[in-house]
Amino acid sequence: MMGEVRTTCPYCGVGCGVLAKVAEDGSVALRGDPDHPANFGKLCSKGSALGETMGLDGRLLYPAFPYPSYTQVTREEHRQEKEERVHRHEDRGWT
Repeated sequence: MMGEVRTTCPYCGVGCGVLAKVAEDGSVALRGDPDHPANFGKLCSKGSALGETMGLDGRLLYPAFPYPSYTQVTREEHRQEKEERVHRHEDRGWT
């Protein structure tokens, strides 16, 4: 088991200090950093639930088109599709 790691909560612009500790089973325990000047050890509801977001379940881990149902594509295919969409919007006068 490793010691606690100082990090920052990613949810808003405050940048609250967080202490993270990884257990041997891979779970992560989080608590507010009492020495951090932004939050002095306190965490909001989102920061307190940060440990629940540490897994990869339900995350999109590759480029995909969301239609008809998240079809995996290459990065180049994804870039080309985005570029074509931008041009279609520009052609309609949308900026």
